[in-house]
Amino acid sequence: MQTFDPVREIQGSELILEANGQWPNFHDADVHSINFWRGDIRPDENVWVPPMIDAHLELTALEKPFLAVLRFHGCDGVEMSGFHHCNQIDDLTFSFQERDSPSDAATPLSQRVRVEFAQGFGVSLRFTCLRVEVRERRDVKPK
Repeated sequence: MQTFDPVREIQGSELILEANGQWPNFHDADVHSINFWRGDIRPDENVWVPPMIDAHLELTALEKPFLAVLRFHGCDGVEMSGFHHCNQIDDLTFSFQERDSPSDAATPLSQRVRVEFAQGFGVSLRFTCLRVEVRERRDVKPK
């Protein structure tokens, strides 16, 4: 199976890359907010917007801390546990997950992205999505 490279696979990744072009380290990132949107599915009107998750994560362990705003499109299979007042995560990881294609499909279904906010002191969140996007980078003052 193909390895997930956030620099290549995440739309807008250049907004938050380190000076050397590497994907930043999310160890001990503070979760400011996670917003779940159920999407907008109205078949009678031909509207098919799948569920989305927006996450605001402050990367505090860097020389120049910043807030990364990420959007996850087409989310499914969401599992969340350990949510409380402590909000740091140990890491944010991505991998590809193969999808079973119907036997009559001419082309296989695209891979899904498996996302995991690894539990630090608080939140643990896992889900799959169709794609990941960096929406914004906001500089913050060091603590």
